[in-house]
Amino acid sequence: MKSAVVPMVRPEVKSKFFEGLSPAQIQEILGAGTMRRVFAKHIFTYPGDPAAHLYLLCAGRARHYVISAEGEKVVFQWLIRPGDIFSHAALLAEPTGRLAGVEIVESGFVIRWERERIRSLAAKYPKLWENVLESVFELMVRLVAHDMSLTGHTAPHRLRQALLDLAHGIGRTVREGTEIDVTNEDLASMAGVTMFTATRCLSEWRRRGVLAKKRGTILLRSPKRFTSIEI
Repeated sequence: MKSAVVPMVRPEVKSKFFEGLSPAQIQEILGAGTMRRVFAKHIFTYPGDPAAHLYLLCAGRARHYVISAEGEKVVFQWLIRPGDIFSHAALLAEPTGRLAGVEIVESGFVIRWERERIRSLAAKYPKLWENVLESVFELMVRLVAHDMSLTGHTAPHRLRQALLDLAHGIGRTVREGTEIDVTNEDLASMAGVTMFTATRCLSEWRRRGVLAKKRGTILLRSPKRFTSIEI
């Protein structure tokens, strides 16, 4: 793991990990961690190693990977982005190894908490547990969206299936429809299609009025209508 300790400053990043906590509580939690600089193209954690720390990515990008029985590296293409936590196993009651490793895609910073320290803070502030469960649930939704999208025969079918699964799992109901936090890049990875194909399909569906696109967000105007359109 290649990283360097840097002075702790409050990160200018929004994270669901801190939702529902007061500024003073957030500052206490941040103060219990250590900020580290991480560098692109380096393995940060390894599958099977003890999950001794919980991490919050403040800047940069990273992604999970596993090692197959044949020794091949298998990368999970959707990205860990600023505001995401990883190495959730550090919060389990019994010490365990990491199910997946993490490699750094783009240099940045992480905050690292010792396992016992972050567990004690989560016991003190139960809202932290709720936020971690939300994070784990979102990972599960992404895995389901990826696996279900593989049942589609064509790229547009796989993209539609991935979007619908994300809408049902992590979508937010707003006045205009259902809002989903997902980038074109992550959506393409989940559906097993190229970025070009994902962008082309999304542009076509936007032209037909079934969705709207903002940076990092897709609005499905009507998931029911989206299910029935010809593609």
